[in-house]
This record gives sequence, C-alpha cells and structure tokens, in this order.
Amino acid sequence: MNILAYAVVHNPKSGLDKSGDPVLFHRAGEFPSVHNPELETAGEARPIYKTGELPVLLRMLAPFNKQMGLPFSLTTFMWTHAATFLLLIPILAVALPTIRVVPIVYVWNVRRRLLYWYRQLRWLERSLDSGAQAYAPDAAQAELDRIDAGVRRIRIPHNFSDQQYDLRGHIELVRQRLMAGSMRMATA
Repeated sequence: MNILAYAVVHNPKSGLDKSGDPVLFHRAGEFPSVHNPELETAGEARPIYKTGELPVLLRMLAPFNKQMGLPFSLTTFMWTHAATFLLLIPILAVALPTIRVVPIVYVWNVRRRLLYWYRQLRWLERSLDSGAQAYAPDAAQAELDRIDAGVRRIRIPHNFSDQQYDLRGHIELVRQRLMAGSMRMATA
C-alpha cells in the first residue's frame, strides 16, 4: 500500500488520456487523498501523503535488492513483513535453546523417578551395613517389598526400561543379601 500511494503522489497522469477520455488521477496528491470522504485511506499510506517520501527502511531496502537482482515484489514483501522478521529474531533466540533443553529435561524427569527408588534402596542397604536391621529382619523385608512394589508401579517409556530392570536386579541383590544375613542369624 505504501508503494502504491508513493506512485500516485509522485507520478500523476494528465487529466485526459490519448483517446480524450478523462483519467482517474488529475493532479499530484488530488486523488486518492487523505481527506476523501468516500474512500478511507489505509493507515500505511498516510505517512506517504504527509511527507511525500517512502519510509526509511523501504528507501534503503529497494536499491539494495535491485543491486542483488531481487524482484521488487520481494522488496515489498520484506517491507510488509518487516515487523514479523524483527519479531522472529527474539523468538528464535528463545526457542532454539528451549528446543535443545526439552530432551534433557525429559530424560532428567524419567531418571528422577528411578533415582528416588535408588535412594530408598541405598538407605536400606546402609542400614543393613550398620547392623541396625539385624534385630528387625521382618521390617527390612517389608521395606524391601515396598521399594520393589514402588518400582514395579513406575510408568516409564520403553527406551528407559533397561534402567528399571537394572534397579529391580539391584533390589534382588539386596534381597539375597538380606536373606543370607537372616540365615546367618538363624544358624547362630
């Protein structure tokens, strides 16, 4: 719209064409004008009617694109969507790192569920090492069963199931150790 208004203001036609019929544009700035009550002037064209010049960015962009051999339609497209292009830069500056972080956060979230149960198992194993569970093997067995049931209820993606099975294998190792300790206590 800016370029059309600029063309109308700076390239008026005479009042009659070659065949003698009247033409639409008589004098520069006469029609279309900002003050026409029948036709509303686009907001983009108003500054051109006031100053008689193209906007600064368009004045700079048009010769550069002409030197590059780009069509004028691309120049007008770039001018009309300049705000979108300018907004795209900060959006990409935020989106690209975010896109990179999303898989890391996803893996961390899945592993966090497994690590909770590893901490529980490690606490139980430390209490077995310290001898605190030596007098209460039933409580240790109940805690181990609670941990095992919790691990079996975890819903995780298939590509992390190997880590879940590793955890279940570690639970079985602690269970065997608990049973071996119970047998030693029974024989003693």
